[in-house]
Amino acid sequence: MAHPRTTTASTRLTLGGLIVIGPLSLAIFIPTLPAVQAEFAADIQVVQLTLSLPFLAVVLVPLLAGATSDRIGRRPVLLASLAILLVSSLMCFMAPDIWTLVIGRALVGVAGSCCMIVGRAVVTDLYSKDDLARAMAHYTVAPVVALMVAPTIGGFLTDGFGWRSVFVVLSVATGVVVAMTWRLMRETGAAATAKKSRTKTDFAPLLRSVEMWGFTFFSAFHFAVTVGFIAAAPYLMVNMMQRTATEYGIGLVFVIGGMLAGIAVASRIPSRIGIATVVLGGAMFALLAGLTLPLALAFGLLTPFKLFVPTAFVAFGIGVAMPAGQAGIVGAFPPLAGTASGISGFLQMLFAAIFAHVVAFPWDHPDRALAMVAVGGLGLSVIFALVPLAVARRRVGEPS
Repeated sequence: MAHPRTTTASTRLTLGGLIVIGPLSLAIFIPTLPAVQAEFAADIQVVQLTLSLPFLAVVLVPLLAGATSDRIGRRPVLLASLAILLVSSLMCFMAPDIWTLVIGRALVGVAGSCCMIVGRAVVTDLYSKDDLARAMAHYTVAPVVALMVAPTIGGFLTDGFGWRSVFVVLSVATGVVVAMTWRLMRETGAAATAKKSRTKTDFAPLLRSVEMWGFTFFSAFHFAVTVGFIAAAPYLMVNMMQRTATEYGIGLVFVIGGMLAGIAVASRIPSRIGIATVVLGGAMFALLAGLTLPLALAFGLLTPFKLFVPTAFVAFGIGVAMPAGQAGIVGAFPPLAGTASGISGFLQMLFAAIFAHVVAFPWDHPDRALAMVAVGGLGLSVIFALVPLAVARRRVGEPS
């Protein structure tokens, strides 16, 4: 993978940490939900706010973070976000009641999202357009691993040391990333030295990009399906199947493997294939795999095998398509990569909050509800994946 702007290993490691800390901060808490409900004797819908509200709280923040980083530079936005993340993690650790925890989790979501959104913009600063898709495949591994492994870590911590221990780990991890960013991450955004009026002037071509919007909605639905699964699975494992939080984390290993296999395939796809084609191919595979989930659940009792194995194949398709989709978003108009990343983050978090709350509703058959929501989201992602492919074919004079 080329590094056209002379990036050092320490810079790449720091960038990986910045992109990882957001998903880690959101997902490590998930297995603690039953324990939190038991300690505070709170209603399940209130406890679920500690998961859904962080996603809902960041609906507008990514737009502000991306545009601000285009205007004043990436580094100050990243450092401010990390400071908020550290303080809010400690707030959650010391929470005396459920509502303090809910507020702290919302702040964690805001700050972690900013780190991920601006981190993606930094990737665009460091790589040329030709190398961006492959670079994004590599950097996509980090947040995906964090999103999927974090519940496993959270499960072990919750069973062994109690739910508050996850915030000790998160605080330490955030402190490490703060130190690395302060010492090793230079300013990469060209907008830091540009005229302040340029952002307003340049919004129009970005917002008119049909291709960018297609990639953005496609990515939002894939992200929402992923979050919906990891939000619902702990309740299905613990409450319906009487399994432990640790077993839930172990089950996620299969899903992680599928996702990483898809990303590995994506990183080896020749650039001549085109990112729009890769996105559609991965989206269609994920949908076909997703259709097996309601079929598996329709026969017999719910088991971990029926829950995690079909989802692993869905994760493979998402893993193939995700890096190309992210490259399409931030590569649509590089001077405003931060803004494009912010728009994408806005929709991802909005849809994720909706999906997480829908699957948490006390349905009569929550496993079937999860399957239907997943298939619906995957189907919509295929529809939006067709948009950039049509634009690409029209661009080269082929019929759409």
